[in-house]
Amino acid sequence: NTPQAKHVLSCSLVQPDWLYLPVCYVHRCSSLDGQCQCLPNMVGRSCGDPAPGHFLAALDYYLYEAENAAPLEGKSSSPLLKPTDLPVCEEYYRQQGYDIKYQNGRLVLTRRSKRQARRRRQGQRSIPLDPGSALQIVPRERTPDVPITWTGPGFVRVLDGAGLRFTVDNLPASLDYHLVIRYEPESPDDWMASVSIVSLLAGDGGCPTSPKGEKTLTIPGAARVAILDTPVCLNAGRRYYVDITFRKQPNSNPQSSSHTLVDSMGLIPKMESVQDFCSQSELDSFRRFRCFELAAEQETLPDVCYGLIGSLSARIHNGAMLCRCNIQGSHGPYCSKFGGLCECKANVVGRCCDSCAPLNFGFGPNGCAPCECDPRGAVAELCDQVRGQCPCRMEVGGRRCDRCLSGYYGFPLCRPCKCNGLAELCDQDTGACLDCKEHSTGYNCESCVEGYFGDPVSREPCKPCLCPDTQSSGRFFASTCNKDPESGSLTCDCLAGHTGLRCDACSAGFYGDLTAPGGGGCDECLCNNNIDPADSDACDSVTGECLRCLHNTQGPRCQSCKPGYYGDALAQDCKECSCDRQGTDVTQCPLGSPCFCDPLTGQCPCRAGAVGTLCDECATGFWNIQGESGCQPCKCDPANSFNNHCDKAWPLYSLALNLTYLDNG
Repeated sequence: NTPQAKHVLSCSLVQPDWLYLPVCYVHRCSSLDGQCQCLPNMVGRSCGDPAPGHFLAALDYYLYEAENAAPLEGKSSSPLLKPTDLPVCEEYYRQQGYDIKYQNGRLVLTRRSKRQARRRRQGQRSIPLDPGSALQIVPRERTPDVPITWTGPGFVRVLDGAGLRFTVDNLPASLDYHLVIRYEPESPDDWMASVSIVSLLAGDGGCPTSPKGEKTLTIPGAARVAILDTPVCLNAGRRYYVDITFRKQPNSNPQSSSHTLVDSMGLIPKMESVQDFCSQSELDSFRRFRCFELAAEQETLPDVCYGLIGSLSARIHNGAMLCRCNIQGSHGPYCSKFGGLCECKANVVGRCCDSCAPLNFGFGPNGCAPCECDPRGAVAELCDQVRGQCPCRMEVGGRRCDRCLSGYYGFPLCRPCKCNGLAELCDQDTGACLDCKEHSTGYNCESCVEGYFGDPVSREPCKPCLCPDTQSSGRFFASTCNKDPESGSLTCDCLAGHTGLRCDACSAGFYGDLTAPGGGGCDECLCNNNIDPADSDACDSVTGECLRCLHNTQGPRCQSCKPGYYGDALAQDCKECSCDRQGTDVTQCPLGSPCFCDPLTGQCPCRAGAVGTLCDECATGFWNIQGESGCQPCKCDPANSFNNHCDKAWPLYSLALNLTYLDNG
């Protein structure tokens, strides 16, 4: 031993949980406290832990999701099967209730039962990876307590003969890498994958040669992981295109699925290719515990594997890696020490919590919101992860595909608005047309508005009625008009008070000047209900003056009782004056007509000496109303009478008494 340092066999002996931790620069540590000299961002006396906010990468850290790959064009195994054509046909036939398969160079359609069709519609969760391609994204929703057998949003459904192009430009070191394909078979038959690697940018030149030629590996139908037999040497800092084409085995069952589900492509560093890294005993333990195979298959690793994998990560990355947790999608800057998983907010996924989980959208400070695509109107449950727009049926709209597009109604069975070509919109619930054009109206814009005639149903446009002129002229006195289908003649439906074929005259009981510019129309004659409304001559048709007053009334409005009558003319209650002609002023009693009286009270104009409403008695001091000259003064002798009062009918009465006396005498 020296005063400065002491040599140890391995720093792993000071880490109780991990058996192997060869992450020191050298297998020497301080003689004072045994502190190893650590790689950047590694802490602990034995350099066994990443510093806070850092992590050690898992063996399958360099993973490339199929959802982020580009489709390979022109890789179909049959000249009939064009990647740009089939998805359109397939989508159409699936919507019509058929399953579609490709067998022996032909497309085979199988009709689904109603129950199967309903189940297919409810479970459909795929969208095209690229317009016109033979690839579809199939998202998978993460459910609590259910094992997750995939990474990323889900899978890409790849048609037989189609392929994916993965871009690799982030390798940390020039090493041999195992190429791993993760997938989920849709049938028990094996598939084949052809792998071609194209180098674009020069790297650090650590690999002696570049990958050349096409390599083939089997995709077993009974497994979920396929590994290329021979590792490929790839340079750090170089960009590669890894093209993988998928095909069914030539001898596979023709009835089996024509698709397979691809999850991702991974590049796993080959432990043995890292120089001066592990001892033979450590490599033997790595193989014995199947660390590589378990990591490739996403199985749980035994503790012995974590040490070497963590040490490998620290070696090829020159220490621990920064967590880089997304500030919006995560709960904080820290991640798991192994694997670097950040703690994500609601509905957020990804190692760094930087994207929405499948069936969610709107990545932001509050996490992501569920798509909630309406299954009645959406063709898939996956929505645009930025705007949240669900993929709708052709006639359906709305972010959630929960209403009909403009021009349709009756969600979810959206039907075109039936407006005879005269409206673009209709009520989304009832189908009633809105804003009918060209002077049409009605539920289906099937009739003309008031003032127009025509037949929109038979494409006869609505034309203005002439009653007697158009509505805009001010001389239009009808509600609408009608055209006789046989004669073609036009008949106006005149407003109240108007008459004539074109409503160009006033009805009986109405008046107005219909020839004046701007019109004005016919108004009812104001005769206080004292004329016959059916009498065309009862009032002047131009001035409105009342001419034939009824109910013993008179005046320009029949507003008063005529001479010889009295009462309430407005109540049609004019009664004949009942004046006594002997007591009434002879000048107010024309021959052949009743005497005149006050038109309101009925008071008759009495002669001198006559009194009473009807002038039918003599006043005090007068007598003999029945006389030829009416009431005469009594003329009592003031010397022999007490006053000038006399019997109003005495002379007649006295004469009668004298005659009776003489007869008895």
